[in-house]
Amino acid sequence: LAVAAGDDIFFHRSAVKVLLDPVSGALLGVARWPWREGEDWALWIAEWPALRLFISDLCTDLVGAVPLVNAARLEKVAHQGDAFHERAWWTEKVFEPPSRREHYRAQGALLTWDGATRVKGPGRRVSAATVEAAEARRARAEEDFYDAVRLEELFLCLLESLSPEGKLWSDARVEDLLAQFAREAGALPEKFATLIRRHVHRHRARWCAHRVLWDHIPVTLHPDVSATRADVLAAVVALRWACQRESRATEWSEARAAQQEQERLRAQLETWCSNVAEVAAWVTSLIEHPRRSSSLVEAFNSRLRVLQMVHRNVSDHLLALVALAWNLSPRQEGKRRGPSPYARLGIDFADDTRPWHQILLQQMDAN
Repeated sequence: LAVAAGDDIFFHRSAVKVLLDPVSGALLGVARWPWREGEDWALWIAEWPALRLFISDLCTDLVGAVPLVNAARLEKVAHQGDAFHERAWWTEKVFEPPSRREHYRAQGALLTWDGATRVKGPGRRVSAATVEAAEARRARAEEDFYDAVRLEELFLCLLESLSPEGKLWSDARVEDLLAQFAREAGALPEKFATLIRRHVHRHRARWCAHRVLWDHIPVTLHPDVSATRADVLAAVVALRWACQRESRATEWSEARAAQQEQERLRAQLETWCSNVAEVAAWVTSLIEHPRRSSSLVEAFNSRLRVLQMVHRNVSDHLLALVALAWNLSPRQEGKRRGPSPYARLGIDFADDTRPWHQILLQQMDAN
């Protein structure tokens, strides 16, 4: 496994560490673990020598674990900030304060309008200039909120598999987008702009870390070709876009141009690379299933909440049994609908023709 996602959940007020494969959904490790330091998560991550990307939220123990693992490895592990928790951070820290301010100013503007337009009642009528000033303050607060939304949309580009232009990410393109982000953050009030800039700058290496997986796509070049593996990956991505343009074309000329581009790219790729189909499968997987979120841990957490309500006491053995049932149960709905997580990983005994407990009993008898 080259990528894993991890997080702590709390079960009967006891910390439970969860490590899983975000692609298949298979749980790789579940255990009560009361300690929450970087060294603890480093022990869990170090169990997987082929790991190249670790996805988690940005708590200090998780942030501190990856450098400890990398200190003992030649092949470094990249740390990807979790999209699920980042969206929650933006909602709580960035969107809610200006939303409350806009609501407060809207209430003040309504009172001002009422004071300017009421027919009856004591006191002087509010002047038009006061009404305009109150409405301007409300409008400014509303615009601050939408500026924050546009800024989040720009930030989320870093979590996408491809750049906004639909091409492979490069260090220069990441830096350009971060610089654009810093400039556009200046449109917000200084308090919010400083908070956002500090957060994004502190973890700048963790927003687009998922692109390290592109470096591990196996590309076999033909001898004596001048093309590089980067050229092959770029051509495969361009071929994918050409196929989409053909399927969405409404004019014959557009569809024909897309077909001609596909023919040219396929001929080029056959000249450059001997495992084009394998590379294309990897590219499709990374684009359609970006490795950027540990939200599946929260899905397992919701399963444990039901268990917590049914059983007064849940032993470690029962916890492990629930994890095994999770790994051996086919999915009936959702984007992972179909084979069980273990079957997706190709584990030989994890077929989907029998209930999970029958598979377990057979393995117990075999041992």
